[in-house]
Amino acid sequence: MQTTDHATTTSGTTGRRAVLQSAAAMLLGGAFAIAGAGGASATQTGPLAATHSRRAGSPVRFGVGGHHPWIDGFSYPAADVVQQLQLARVFGCTAYRLDWFVPLTMSARWDWRWYDTVVDTAEQLGLELLCVLTPEGGYRRSYGSLVDNTVPVVQRYAGRIPWFQLANELDNVAIKSGVDGSRIDHFDTEAYPMVRNVQSALRDGVRLGDPTARTIANVAWKHTGFLERAHRDGLLWDVNSLNWYAHTEQNHLTGDDQLLAVLDRIGALPQGEVLITELNLEGGAATDRAALGAQARRLEETLVALRDRGPRTLTHVFLYELLDQPTAGPGQDRYGLVPVDRATGLWGAQRPVAATFAAHAVGD
Repeated sequence: MQTTDHATTTSGTTGRRAVLQSAAAMLLGGAFAIAGAGGASATQTGPLAATHSRRAGSPVRFGVGGHHPWIDGFSYPAADVVQQLQLARVFGCTAYRLDWFVPLTMSARWDWRWYDTVVDTAEQLGLELLCVLTPEGGYRRSYGSLVDNTVPVVQRYAGRIPWFQLANELDNVAIKSGVDGSRIDHFDTEAYPMVRNVQSALRDGVRLGDPTARTIANVAWKHTGFLERAHRDGLLWDVNSLNWYAHTEQNHLTGDDQLLAVLDRIGALPQGEVLITELNLEGGAATDRAALGAQARRLEETLVALRDRGPRTLTHVFLYELLDQPTAGPGQDRYGLVPVDRATGLWGAQRPVAATFAAHAVGD
């Protein structure tokens, strides 16, 4: 398969540029110029020492998630990827997370144009890329197939992409039903060997393609037992990450204290460094003013908790996501900082949560 360019109408491009200009003026008072964006600081090259100490002024850096056009060519068409990255920078992001496909078979026909544009543009804007390695055809692939086809998609950009995530939420593929994922034995399932093979093969492919890149193992919610089991089984990786979706009203299972406790437990693993790779309100944002306000309020509460009480091992927070995906199913369609019109694909005015997020990201 090849990356497919999606045509963008002149009116669509104009509308997107207008959003970029108005967002920059509103959020940053015109002080930020996209073309002159400063570069992000150098990526950590060694594991951090595990610690339970709190932040005490240690800054958290911010990023946002987007998508490959194979996953969502409606909201994230290949033709608009430069504007997508520019908009992320307007919101104060220093990093951008997106899907990075591992083909079933690499061939001379593989189309690198979209990938090249993403890497070149990210460098120009000072955005660090976090690429989620996504095996084409799913996870039932051999170790050799995954390694052999991961190497070229990593090697082409050696030294230019700091992070590669080893697929997304493999824990949810391997978890038993009716458990919270906090124990090693919650992943004693028939699917676990398959996802262990995926994680191991992708990691080895990254190491062969670019030994300087850092590999990320990722889980959702309280599924710390998956990481602990993978570590016990001898799997290797460099950074841990968590996907967390807050609820409108905090309780003993969903409150910020629970998030901090999960981060502490992950931070105690030998890798040390922790990222939050997806953060938003459960179900995203509805259209009424009260729901939009609740999303912004809960994000503010969570970011303040992370800033003031989060562990020092936490270095980056990625909001999920830059743009809505109105063609996705209910609960997945309204996570964007910026809404997308289902009929036209045009961007609307940013949600209140965008200003909340940018206030923290720009202030970093």
